[in-house]
Amino acid sequence: MSFYGREDFEGFVYLDIDHPLVAWNTVRGVYCSVDCLGDGERESALSLSMANMMRGFTQERLKSEMAIEYVRRAFFGGHVSRLRGVFVFDDVDSISKLWYGGEWGHHFHDKYMTDVGVSANKSCRLDANWIMEIMDPMGRLTDDWLKCAKNYWSGLPHPIKEPIWERIVEGWVTIWGVDIKNRACDEISKYWPESLKLLEYSCNAAMIGSNDGLVTAFLTREREYANVDFYLRLVDAKKESTFERIKDFFEQYPEKRAFTNARPVLSTIDMSHLSLKIPIDGSIEFLVWKDGKVETNFQPPIK
Repeated sequence: MSFYGREDFEGFVYLDIDHPLVAWNTVRGVYCSVDCLGDGERESALSLSMANMMRGFTQERLKSEMAIEYVRRAFFGGHVSRLRGVFVFDDVDSISKLWYGGEWGHHFHDKYMTDVGVSANKSCRLDANWIMEIMDPMGRLTDDWLKCAKNYWSGLPHPIKEPIWERIVEGWVTIWGVDIKNRACDEISKYWPESLKLLEYSCNAAMIGSNDGLVTAFLTREREYANVDFYLRLVDAKKESTFERIKDFFEQYPEKRAFTNARPVLSTIDMSHLSLKIPIDGSIEFLVWKDGKVETNFQPPIK
């Protein structure tokens, strides 16, 4: 079975805390998929992990991910989108297979791994090996990409390689690893030392179920570019009731409160230099038909 409904389970994630945005969300301790953001916040939102996958690639990786997404929409509409979901592993054997060869990226290393608690509204369990068959190392679609994309979304194991089972989750992830959160906090202290009180608020807001303080990515189109920009959610901070809830919660659970000795100033973080600007030649268009034919404006129709 590749599709799962409402479920709580233990899992593992890789968090590249050398990247300041990942480090921020790691210290915060809780993050969620795009579809768990509030009304008016989900449009154009992109998962932070997918945004980081785009880093260092040309437009081809973006187009390939959009091709995979259009196949999902056409044939597996109930599955969680790679562009909007959270990536989690629920199988230790699958995790160990990512440590060898280096083709999955430098952050797939045990020093970036942590255990997490997952609260999923829904999820799908897929063999990540198919991604290497869908696109080449440069992020371009392969000749057999459509067949491989259908196999991927179907949840089929690769016929030759040992499966690497990944979960794409719509829901929330709570980071359990204390060591990785402490290391991430050290990174933030060096990167944004003036924003530690804001980080403190972000952690405490997470404890009461608020999404405030969460770093999110947004994908927009501007003429010949696709822009990926990052924002820090600060919506509930405008409500007095939020601070009343925080006060009430920590009166009951004082040991769970985050606290720093930094100056009591909520200085915002500047993320503008981390934005991505990906050149796009022409429009990105796909037509996916029920008979299996996919038409795009950068590859001849295939079936």
